[in-house]
Amino acid sequence: MNNLLYCAMATALALGAAVTGSGADADAASPSDRLAANVRDFGAKGDGKTDDTAAIEKAWAFVMDPAKPQFHHARKGQRGYVTVNPELYFPAGVYRYTGKGLESGKGPQCWQMRGDGFNTARIEIESDVYFVTCGRVESTVIEGLSFVGGKGVFRSTWTANMVGGKHIFRDCYFINYSECAIGNNANDSPYLVVADCVFQCKPGAEAIGIAWGGYVDDSQITRCAFERNAYHIKLGDRLSGSFQIGPRNSFISFGGTKTKADI
Repeated sequence: MNNLLYCAMATALALGAAVTGSGADADAASPSDRLAANVRDFGAKGDGKTDDTAAIEKAWAFVMDPAKPQFHHARKGQRGYVTVNPELYFPAGVYRYTGKGLESGKGPQCWQMRGDGFNTARIEIESDVYFVTCGRVESTVIEGLSFVGGKGVFRSTWTANMVGGKHIFRDCYFINYSECAIGNNANDSPYLVVADCVFQCKPGAEAIGIAWGGYVDDSQITRCAFERNAYHIKLGDRLSGSFQIGPRNSFISFGGTKTKADI
């Protein structure tokens, strides 16, 4: 089974099990048995007043614990091996984060972060950090959340080949970041999907909405609004013919700001 198909199947399984973090099934499953780490189960209040940093970091540690992932590729040690981590889940609420940023574990992984919708689940990043910094991540999904503040939300520091599953960002607001909302430094990282998102940097910041380096193939950015960024989208120097920007993206400059380049 190829790596892309495996990650897609594992992500579907994680989505199906996400409801076990709350509701009637929560009593039947211990935290160590769940495929979804509900931040409320780790002490987060989500009331917009409480500092939820400790609870978010505890839930993230659960997601990154190598003993917790539920699915492993059968051919460990070969190129196709990945670890599929539990989902990090944010119910409706406003979560304050003042920490040093979340970091992924070692080795190739598949993980996702989900909220109840960008109008109802918001993370306020009050420190000058990236919310998540990753090494080699084969597949990611971030959806249904609003992020306000910080340097950005997702940063991959891996510079070698990172070919695997899809990297999906959908139904999210990225607001008031100072550097880059979504950034990737790999020399070969195709299969990017960004859909139904809003990118609006901090006023006066020389910021980028999406920066995706290296070889980009079989990817799409669609139905997004880019506002106030110095550079809305910055892509690597190797683009395939199957990379699509659009349809229905909006590139906007307002409030006295001047965009240096849309793409």
